[in-house]
Amino acid sequence: MLEDAKVQALPEEPGIYMFKDEDGNVIYIGKAKNIKKRILGHIFHDPKGSQKDSAMFEKISDVDFIITHSPSEALLLESHLIKKHRPRYNIVMKDDKSYPYIKMSNDDFPYVTLTRHIRDNNARYFGPYPDVSSARFSINQLTKLFGIRTCKDKIDENTKKRPCLNYHIRRCSAPCSGAISKKEYMEQVRRFCNFLEGKRKNVINEMKKKMEECSKRLEFERAKVIRDALYAFNKLDGQQAVFTHEDEFDVLALERDSEIACAQVMHYTNGKLSGKEHFILVGCESSSEKEIGLSFLKQYYSTKAVPESIILSFNLPKEEISEIETFLKEKNEDFKFLNSDGKENLLELAKKNAKFNLDMNNIEERYRKEKFSVNALKELQYALLLDKLPMRIECFDVSNLGDKYAVASLVVFDTGLGNKKEYRRFKIRKEGQNDLEMIAEAVKRRYSRVIEENAKLPDLIIVDGGRNQVEFAARELDNLGFLSHLQAWQKNMNISIREKEQSL
Repeated sequence: MLEDAKVQALPEEPGIYMFKDEDGNVIYIGKAKNIKKRILGHIFHDPKGSQKDSAMFEKISDVDFIITHSPSEALLLESHLIKKHRPRYNIVMKDDKSYPYIKMSNDDFPYVTLTRHIRDNNARYFGPYPDVSSARFSINQLTKLFGIRTCKDKIDENTKKRPCLNYHIRRCSAPCSGAISKKEYMEQVRRFCNFLEGKRKNVINEMKKKMEECSKRLEFERAKVIRDALYAFNKLDGQQAVFTHEDEFDVLALERDSEIACAQVMHYTNGKLSGKEHFILVGCESSSEKEIGLSFLKQYYSTKAVPESIILSFNLPKEEISEIETFLKEKNEDFKFLNSDGKENLLELAKKNAKFNLDMNNIEERYRKEKFSVNALKELQYALLLDKLPMRIECFDVSNLGDKYAVASLVVFDTGLGNKKEYRRFKIRKEGQNDLEMIAEAVKRRYSRVIEENAKLPDLIIVDGGRNQVEFAARELDNLGFLSHLQAWQKNMNISIREKEQSL
């Protein structure tokens, strides 16, 4: 069964989730627009539902997830991971269907086409797309905008022939007829590729400028085509994250708090997210992000295969980059670090997953501590014959140096865990060395303020000292009208005071 604390901490983001059994094996992979709501739907499933759902739910021991930019991206990732893990309770497609990519050929005058297969032929691939219609829509809009040819004819700078219909309806710049120079055509190819790689800001600015120029020249039809293309791609950009094809690379992101950090590694193969790992790093309180990242790189890739390239969410000093690059090239001579230009969305995705995993770890750690603390509080309740669990405990102690510098301290425990924000120190106002009066003053000042501010009452008050210290504390509580709500206990002795009665 899944722990309640872990379920409540799940992200309300699009992505995929993986149910695991007690041995850590993936038994089911699903996609969701909202991961948390979808998993809650599994938990509160109809008991009269299918036998498969009931059998699966009995075996679920843990859940893992990967956040994506959009539901479309989650759909693609779900399909890929199902084929990779082949979970017991998923229906695995036997036809091994591939998703479509946009291909830019490596010809002298490159052409663009649709394909389901990535080959090592120096062509450039963009995608994958959730369906053929999405990919065709992108090709139609971009060829209309940039004039890239879709025919596969062999042409060079000496080719001269009559342009086809696509030229006349402004879907191609007709390099086959010499209507555009190779330099101008390759510039259009560059813009086409930049747009699909996510480097859209500069391209869009160029398009807007071109639209304004067309309007000034009274070429309103051409300006309208550019305007419609801009509108269409703004809409498309909000629906799908586009990955560019690289043979193999990792994206590494770090998120940290005061004492621990989370290193998130996202693995990409042929432009597709193929897996992810995260690691909680301890002892980080006195280390910088660069130091943590460098240490993790050395430890992680000393036992793992090194990909062709790595993208980092943090910067390393030049001398450190040279050292770690030499180390990684010993395992993969083609290795290189990549900058994040055009891949900001991949870094953002890795950082978002790192942040959620760090938060999840903190919640689980607190849950484990609270679970242990509650068991200890039950033992304390039984030993002291308390009416209820002492969920909030306040403890007093006093100290002084001769007749001077007399102070009292208060520490607070909530659910068995120290609540440092509520610790207090009292400078004793009465002169002289008298532990009993010091305890009485601290207790009176503390709970006078609690009454004034209508603050939360403790379930148990612990006073350091003997029977006399407890009696002086109880006297002040009685004067304030607190004793009907509280029990004061003497440390290290089986003496309790309930209202004004004493029992040994």
